[in-house]
Amino acid sequence: MANQFLVKDTMAAMRGLSAAEITALQNGTYEGVQLLGYYEKGDTPAPIIYYLAPATPDPGSDNGGSLIEVGGIKLMHNFVGSVDIRYFGAAPQNLDNTIFIQKCIDTVQIKCISIDNNTYRVLGSINLKSALKIQGDASLITKTGNQTIALFVGTAVNDVVVDNVRLHGGFDPTKPSNYNYAGLLFSESSHLVITNVSVEKFSVGIRLYYCNGVEIDASTVVDNHTVGISGLSNNTKLKNSFIQRNGNAILETSQQTRDVYFINSSNLDIFNNTLGNSTDPLTRALAVRYDLDGVRTDFDKAENISIRLNRFFKNGVGIGSDPGLVATQRVPPVNVILESNDFTGTADVWIDDVLNARTQHNKGIVNYNVRIGTSKPFSLYSFNDEAQQVNQNSLSGNQLVARDAIVFDSTNFTGSTGFAFNTVVGYGGLPACTIKSPKSKVPLFDASFSSRFVAGNVLVEDSLRPNLSNRNYFDYEIENSSSFTPNNISNERNPFFIRVDTVGVLNITAPTNSKNGAELEVILLNFRPTGQMNVTFSAEYDLSDNTKRALASLPNAKLVFLKFRYLRGIWREDVNNYFFNNSSAVANVSNANLSNTTATDVAGLVSWINSDLIPLVNANKTQLNAKLESDRASGQQSN
Repeated sequence: MANQFLVKDTMAAMRGLSAAEITALQNGTYEGVQLLGYYEKGDTPAPIIYYLAPATPDPGSDNGGSLIEVGGIKLMHNFVGSVDIRYFGAAPQNLDNTIFIQKCIDTVQIKCISIDNNTYRVLGSINLKSALKIQGDASLITKTGNQTIALFVGTAVNDVVVDNVRLHGGFDPTKPSNYNYAGLLFSESSHLVITNVSVEKFSVGIRLYYCNGVEIDASTVVDNHTVGISGLSNNTKLKNSFIQRNGNAILETSQQTRDVYFINSSNLDIFNNTLGNSTDPLTRALAVRYDLDGVRTDFDKAENISIRLNRFFKNGVGIGSDPGLVATQRVPPVNVILESNDFTGTADVWIDDVLNARTQHNKGIVNYNVRIGTSKPFSLYSFNDEAQQVNQNSLSGNQLVARDAIVFDSTNFTGSTGFAFNTVVGYGGLPACTIKSPKSKVPLFDASFSSRFVAGNVLVEDSLRPNLSNRNYFDYEIENSSSFTPNNISNERNPFFIRVDTVGVLNITAPTNSKNGAELEVILLNFRPTGQMNVTFSAEYDLSDNTKRALASLPNAKLVFLKFRYLRGIWREDVNNYFFNNSSAVANVSNANLSNTTATDVAGLVSWINSDLIPLVNANKTQLNAKLESDRASGQQSN
């Protein structure tokens, strides 16, 4: 009877049509074949109808799903828009579903493949096409077998969406790692959307290679062997995702493991993610770098990088050029912002070779590290960040530029020991920056920072200085060059103690801040064990003849106290002729001839200066001021 369907329970039964059944389909006795399941009745979402396909034009080859060839005829079901992979033969019981899913994707009219909430095993790679959506239902796809090829691969594809699937790689750490063994591997592709996807136990979770316009949202990327998310990708958003514990199989201290690693990528928006907690203590959870590896047109810089409202555990952020590059090869990242991130725990921030970088309102930073290793322009402004300490190092001769280009404004230091600003042993370089309104319960500067402050490479705003203890900004300067410039501040009341170690003549030039009424106090100590030392002052100083004679041949271990006040372009000497022998000082120094001084010797000198010298100087100042006041009063009465 016409307009009835031939009913078959399974695909195998449909492929086994008899000659009579085929004839009945050809003469119209049956309108088509109703298929109730693929491997067994009811294992597909619903029954579907296959119709006899026309002989011309040829509809194509048997693909096991939409087109079936049997007994010289072709039966066709027109899947519109979306299709469940089970209609093409994918099934949880299969040892390998690669070919079934691939044929489903390759069917021209299909724009969306759906995967039910079940587990599907895959041995090979599945190649994606443009304008395709993979729609899961918390579906699990496990990749086994070859660990040199990815699970899903998109090459030169556009407009691809992957949603609500779980990808598990089952990585075997006894086998060599391969960056191509990824859950999702895209290259030369654009307009990609990855949402609510879980990727774990691959060598790389998600790899993007020369891609543009990528969005990763609400996804989980964990426990991948080397990297969670990596690649070269412009105009990329990573948001609302959980990316942790990637790279744990790599040996610790390798610095090769990262949760997220982008190189030569611009216009990145990394927002509201949870990252970190690798076992490698030296790696960064998030790294954005310029690197010569992979440089080509449109992927030759790292610019416009926004990192906001993320939570970092254990491992922090690194932004810069690859430190392995020589200075002439580095290209600084440009326009970087780190804002309102939470680094509480053991997470660091590394800023290397950046231009126009701003960090603000970040909290819980353990070590804020700044390294400048090039002669190219760079600038960094840190505002209202919370950190245990700041480490400035490897500034490579750019200290005077860095002083103005690196600014720490309103930093809240939370460390309970040590110093707020430190240099790092082993990295070399010298600190340089501007500091405004810090909040700290510990001294601001370690010895290296203190010396650079005196040398003019660390600038502290005027309004801050009265609020700091002596140790925070100055103890003493060991001077072994031929010239020294005091970096004084208007109305400074504490003296510079200058220990002169140089050979020949030390010339003291005009201070950096010259304002009417400013004061400068200097204590000089000739620390050269060989005897006489000549100290001169530049023409901006007005010295008494007595002081000039004393400084022309300053004996070994002799101290000189001088006080100046700046009036109408000249630093005029207010107090002079205060000279002290070294008897009290030598008692605090184990090496009597003052050569080869040790840290203990220096500590003894500092103790003597604080307990004996400065009180004596202050007493002399008080006595002199009293005398000057008396003379002034007498002069007024005589008038």
